[in-house]
Amino acid sequence: MGRLSAFRGLIGFPAPYIGGLLYDRFGFQAPILANLVGVVIALVAVVVAVKEPAGE
Repeated sequence: MGRLSAFRGLIGFPAPYIGGLLYDRFGFQAPILANLVGVVIALVAVVVAVKEPAGE
């Protein structure tokens, strides 16, 4: 989980600049879609990385 947090921190640092460029170039929908893609990637990473203990 720490690796995922570190990765998100590194990617999140230039996020306002990247979001501004996307908005300027492609309009309002581009930053929203980029955020959605990031959420899906993070969700998939959590599902793949976190293993639940063998059940009861």
